Amino acid sequence: MSATSTSTTGTTATAPGTLPTRQSARTAPPALSTPTRLWMWGWILSFLIHDGEEALYIVRNGGLKEFGVFQTTAQCLAGILFELMLGTLAVLAATRPTRAPWAMPLFGLLMWGWTLHGVMHLGQAISGHGYTFGSVTAGPVVVAYGALMLIRLYRDRLMSLRQLPLAVLGGAVLGALFVYSAHQYGSILG
Repeated sequence: MSATSTSTTGTTATAPGTLPTRQSARTAPPALSTPTRLWMWGWILSFLIHDGEEALYIVRNGGLKEFGVFQTTAQCLAGILFELMLGTLAVLAATRPTRAPWAMPLFGLLMWGWTLHGVMHLGQAISGHGYTFGSVTAGPVVVAYGALMLIRLYRDRLMSLRQLPLAVLGGAVLGALFVYSAHQYGSILG
């Protein structure tokens, strides 16, 4: 005789002296392969290289005038660190074995936002501005990494084609909010 049995309500009856548990109707998220997990953590390296270029530009010029507002070096660097923290939390949430259902879509949005951010840098450089901060590493480090990561997410069935249009739109919105919030955070600290 088993110490537990399941009723029709989904509640598991247990032996006397133990609390009943509720069975989860949700299935476990797909497991991540080690290469995919490493690629996901690679975002931090991609970020450090790209934003390192931006930080060098900011330090050399004593700040940054972006969106019509001048920010000091300290404000900009605080914003960069804030972006790194938010991105790292998204990677951490997505790579956990017992991740929440929202974690992988959030990471997909982060990747689309990151890739579109690189495309924006390249667009500014190509459109006649010449060198803009971040444009040297935008192609090989941001756009290439983002595209390869998105392909890997699709290939490992962590992101479906049905999610693609929403992820592109969400990535654009999330990316803009991400950068805006980092600038605001930097302004508060400055």
